[in-house]
Amino acid sequence: MSPRSIEEIRRCLSVGGQTSDTCLGGDALVPQGMLDFSDHKDLDGLVLLEQAVHPVLSGIEQAGLLVDTAALMDANRKARHRSSLAEIAFRDQRQRFGCPSINVGSDLQCKKLLGRLGIEVRDLKRRTLKRRGHPLTVALADFRHAVRRKSMVKRLIQFSSRGALFGHIKQFGTATGRISISAFELMNIPRDLRHLIISRQGTCFVYCDFSAMDMMSLASLSDDKKMIDMLTGETDFYLSVAEQLRVDEEEGLERSEIKLGALAIGYGMTPYGLAEVLEWEIQDAGELIGEIKHLFPQAETFLKAQADKAVETWMISSPLGRRRFFDEKERKDKVRRVARNHVIQGHAADVFKERLVALADLLAREKWGRIILPIHDAFLIEVRENCVGEAISGIREVLTRSPLLNISLKMKIGTGATWAEAVKNAE
Repeated sequence: MSPRSIEEIRRCLSVGGQTSDTCLGGDALVPQGMLDFSDHKDLDGLVLLEQAVHPVLSGIEQAGLLVDTAALMDANRKARHRSSLAEIAFRDQRQRFGCPSINVGSDLQCKKLLGRLGIEVRDLKRRTLKRRGHPLTVALADFRHAVRRKSMVKRLIQFSSRGALFGHIKQFGTATGRISISAFELMNIPRDLRHLIISRQGTCFVYCDFSAMDMMSLASLSDDKKMIDMLTGETDFYLSVAEQLRVDEEEGLERSEIKLGALAIGYGMTPYGLAEVLEWEIQDAGELIGEIKHLFPQAETFLKAQADKAVETWMISSPLGRRRFFDEKERKDKVRRVARNHVIQGHAADVFKERLVALADLLAREKWGRIILPIHDAFLIEVRENCVGEAISGIREVLTRSPLLNISLKMKIGTGATWAEAVKNAE
């Protein structure tokens, strides 16, 4: 990280002693002077960033997510009913093929059951079982999904006894610096249950989702001109990649497949690993990875250099100084894969946290609202209803630019009375 960039980070993180009262009442979300590092010129960019992030996450942790209790009780009734129907359907199929009773929550027992019928599956994901097409695998997929949904709703009831959900936010949840949440995994509430999360009276949700943030980080770090042009263009990045690839026009490729292939080069995924995820032949997965590497040669050259450096020094670092050390006993191919992944995800985590601090400062300073939840590469924000339009303009301006990137971030923004509605309107 250059000294100039560190100074940019310092200026960005410092609120200059401005007050930061929340506009929804209560104590200050970011106490006055908390982000002022004028007396700490010796601190590097990463330390400055993480010290600024801490009070913001503390405020988010205390806010919690408001739950529509009536809708939750209705969801519980529906989940129990669907689970009962799915159990009956699975039992009928199991008896039809002469299979014994099993615990569907046990992967081992499920695989043994399918093995009795000569059915081989790579994993027990719902999509995998459905694609297999056998009546028993379809019934098993539906029953396992229904059981898990019923369990999730039960946990929602348990953890929202006070009318709100709270989780423990881990600032250093992963080796790459990504934020995670434990106790109750708020980030992982399924899409079909997000309508249960509602905004408080007089407010609405604003959902902000960064587009291809990991690829943005890779393009910025590698200065890959072609990748930058495709990321900053009007067309969706992954659809643009699909148009550029030399693939069979009759078969084509789905956007999700292209996305996984593009992420594979940044995450250091092998053809075998990608083949398992996509349920492809290893050769086909390897060809997709090769095509994408050929499409973005500067990005691949940059990642290869980072992997080589990690093998030589047994250490890898993000541009802001987020380091990861390796044991000399580890296989070199593993070190290379992890190094590629760490550089990209570590940098993306730094960008996300830096914008988190800037966003929290903006919302508090303008008295528009507060961040309710960081979700992977997205934010769920609670904003006063009487200033939504103004707030969205300000939020978009702040979130699309970062001193850690040489390109502007792209994002989708939506509003709604519930989390689900805000996400839907952002699509």
